[in-house]
This record gives sequence, structure tokens and C-alpha cells, in this order.
Amino acid sequence: VVSWQLFIFCIVMIVLVRPISVLFSTFKTEISKKERAIVAMMAPRGIVVLTVAQFFSGLFMDDKVAMAKYITPVTFGLVFITVVIYGFIFT
Repeated sequence: VVSWQLFIFCIVMIVLVRPISVLFSTFKTEISKKERAIVAMMAPRGIVVLTVAQFFSGLFMDDKVAMAKYITPVTFGLVFITVVIYGFIFT
């Protein structure tokens, strides 16, 4: 599963998807730009994300959805890469 596609996926999640979702979810609130930036950097990672991915992966594999077996490994890769990247940013 570790491939250049995984790294591109992670970069897109970190640079585009998460900041855009934070921007839309905090629109017309009193949250400052600095606070929005910190929230945007808290990308998907952790045991909750992996648990949800495993759950849906199992459901999709039961329904024989194509490529469902890759959901958990790709999610694990995303979590690992974001932890490493943010570990270097915040240290």
C-alpha cells in the first residue's frame, strides 16, 4: 500500500481537504485565523479514524465493493504520515 499515490493522497488531505473543511465549518464564527490554522493542522489521525475505517471496510467487503480491502491500510498510512509530518512541524 505504501506508494507514491499514498503520499499524494496525504498531501492533498493535508493541504487542501482539511483546510477547506475547516474554512467551511468555521464560516461566520468568532474563531481567529490562527485558531483556524491550528484546527486545520489537526488532520485525520488516531485510533478513532482507524476504528471507523475498519468498520466500514468490513461492511464494504461483505458487500463485495471493489477495493474495499484497501480502506484500512490507506487510512493507517494517512494516520502514520500525518503524525510524522506534524511531529516535525510542532517540535
